[in-house]
Amino acid sequence: MFAGPKAKAARRPRSFPPGRGALALLAALLAIWLGLAQGTGFPALSAAAQRAQRAAAPAAFQAARDRQGHTYPRVVMNQWGGAVPWYYARFDMAMTRINDADFIAQVKALNPQILWLPTEDFNTTCEPGNPFWPQDCPEAWILHDSAGNRVHKTYGQVDTNLSRFSGVTTALPERIAEIVSRSGADGHATDGLWSTTHYAWSTWDDIDMDNNGVNDLQEYGKSGTLANWGAGVEAILSGMRQRLGPGKIILVNTGSGDTPGRSVVNGYYFEYHSWPLVGGWLPNLRHWQSVWQDVQDPPIFLQQSNPDGRDPQKVTPTKNYLRFMRWSLVDALMLGAYYQFEHVDGKSPDHYWNNYFDEFDLELGYPTGPPQEVKAGVWARFFDYGVAVHNVSGADQTVSDAELRSLPGYAGPYFRFLGGQDLALNGARAMNNGQLFTSLTLRGYIYQGWQDSQYAAGDGVILLRQPQIVVSPIILDNAEAGTSPASQPPQLSGFAQESDCRAGELYYTVRCAWNPGTFAYALASPGDAQARFAPNIGVPGYYQVYEWHGRLKQGSMARNARYRIEHADGVAELTIDQNQNAGRWNSLGVFRFTAGQDNAVVISAQGADGPVMADAVMLVFVAAESQGSFVDVPSDHWAFDNIEWLYQQGYVAGCRSEPRMFCPEQVMSRAEAAVFVVRGVRGADFSPPQPTATTFQDVALSDWFADWVTQLWDDGYTAGCLADPLSFCPLQGHTRAEATVFFLRMLHGKDYTPPGGGELPYSDVPTQAWYYKWVVAAHQAGLVGDCEDPANRGDDRFRPLEGITRAEAACMMTRAKGMATP
Repeated sequence: MFAGPKAKAARRPRSFPPGRGALALLAALLAIWLGLAQGTGFPALSAAAQRAQRAAAPAAFQAARDRQGHTYPRVVMNQWGGAVPWYYARFDMAMTRINDADFIAQVKALNPQILWLPTEDFNTTCEPGNPFWPQDCPEAWILHDSAGNRVHKTYGQVDTNLSRFSGVTTALPERIAEIVSRSGADGHATDGLWSTTHYAWSTWDDIDMDNNGVNDLQEYGKSGTLANWGAGVEAILSGMRQRLGPGKIILVNTGSGDTPGRSVVNGYYFEYHSWPLVGGWLPNLRHWQSVWQDVQDPPIFLQQSNPDGRDPQKVTPTKNYLRFMRWSLVDALMLGAYYQFEHVDGKSPDHYWNNYFDEFDLELGYPTGPPQEVKAGVWARFFDYGVAVHNVSGADQTVSDAELRSLPGYAGPYFRFLGGQDLALNGARAMNNGQLFTSLTLRGYIYQGWQDSQYAAGDGVILLRQPQIVVSPIILDNAEAGTSPASQPPQLSGFAQESDCRAGELYYTVRCAWNPGTFAYALASPGDAQARFAPNIGVPGYYQVYEWHGRLKQGSMARNARYRIEHADGVAELTIDQNQNAGRWNSLGVFRFTAGQDNAVVISAQGADGPVMADAVMLVFVAAESQGSFVDVPSDHWAFDNIEWLYQQGYVAGCRSEPRMFCPEQVMSRAEAAVFVVRGVRGADFSPPQPTATTFQDVALSDWFADWVTQLWDDGYTAGCLADPLSFCPLQGHTRAEATVFFLRMLHGKDYTPPGGGELPYSDVPTQAWYYKWVVAAHQAGLVGDCEDPANRGDDRFRPLEGITRAEAACMMTRAKGMATP
């Protein structure tokens, strides 16, 4: 057993994507010019400096900031707390009440690029017992009427006086700066910060912000009263920026279209997603694009969506409402916003738990331009690796490849990705069916909203430049809240649900509290009890199965809990000591599963020597069923022929034997490269003798690769990675530049040295670099060409210092062996 996969492993945020030729180079130069920090794209610039640069070169400024921060889609977990660190780490940003430094550090260890924003409702800061304040607020910080009575307009029992007369305008920024500094957070967010619009809609009858015993509506008039309130809000946000500095995030939720602090904040939170009025989507987009131009770098807007029952096509909100998720996610992509989905129903108040979808694991890169209208009510936006299409017309619309092809920025043809959740729920009707995009119909309709307003809703789709299978981890928890879309909690027989969150610890949860239907874990005494976790599989194939168990606060667990995996090829049985490895994902192995719900993981208490916990199970997609020799190299993989030929000739054995896997996208280590080269030179059947002495100080005789590395040295194909002390760096990634040396010498012999000279179609291979002549020679010999992931083709970059994948190395090796077309 071992700990489960790192969160966000499928999609890594970066400052700039692996380019699009001149565009990527321009963006990089602009980033340097603008002084953007690496990693997250945060600048160390004042608001005044940013405004000056924006005014001097607005197009360049926008191009640079469009390519900052996380790649798209950008997804957020916005709930008040309760999930295990692993679940938070799946997201690009967390907006939560948690400001504990140790907890944040745990999440960031799993996903270093996550943005962590503690949040607080500023409207109700002075609620009695609010832990946000170390002590109760002074009475002057609470809103009163002219008779001295407390008043409130929000949803709490006490409203905080946020006007310009209140000491809160100074104290609140100071408190926030202390929290951010102590917790190691990336900034701060406001859950509720009503500015002037809410109070303009329904103003106070009697309010005394300055506490002088006079009704402000009589003393200042309605407009003056609102101005006094607005001035206080502006002072709070300016104070936050002054104390936090230019590198921290400030995200504001006003609950309306207000944009206070526009020059000092980073963006705004659209809570519950303002659905567009019929015909009003474009003006709304243009408005928020203008606001986007004014805020500080990096611009961070958050769009939160939930199907709260207003949609006439869907009576009961649910995590399985994929169409609404697609439509609102694509809406966020049009603006360039971060996105969060939650369903609010009778069991789940707002911000209670967040769902995770296959679309969240897509890699779109960055936008290559603004949204474009395909036709009336249908919009598209192109990204590095795909396109998002959106229907806001209010009626069904059919969109074709020919229509997209007519737009600037088209880089197709495009494909629908093959999505596990959509296939599991909708089968043949799935939008994400993996097919080449020719045309499709996006739903659209109009519904009656508040005060007879008409709103448009519909569907959206994300298309990719390359066909892909995307199956986010399938999680089955004993609580519905913790299960993935398309899957359900386990069937329990003899297990008792534990609803008291305080009874145990380290159990799996997305949130455990008072809410009905939310449970900590299920527990059984030794006997015939069993819990059957049956995933709903959309994409049949190989999955790595994990289990998670917690522990009791008192007493020990079973040392021999029985786990039975019912899979396509039979049944596997294991025993787990539940006293060990609590609070993490533990692997049970890789198995083949068929589509549907015929597969299962069954936890049994039969023969147990103590209590057995049934907590959570996860399936991580490894590969679809393949017609080739490796389960993770399907027949449509770009390097299938190369890898298959090498295996059939005996040159490669893969990275795993059961099931047989090649790990094509994994970066090849220098130790693995030694095996490639020695076998390529000496023949597929060659096995090197075990050395009697070490050559390199970092290669021990007990290492599995010691014989291969020593043979590579003895044959004269390597000088190592460091001369003093002589080192080989066996576990270091093998770069694409280093690969040209190995494969050229495999082709021409160990003494080969390139003559130098010649031209290259690559812009990132400097003529003064040591590897320049090797890349030239490899290009001329036909060793490189199309030997790279298709997502990186079509530009002018060789990426010499990036790690070479095992698939790319297989491609180069077949060419070096004279088998360019196996």
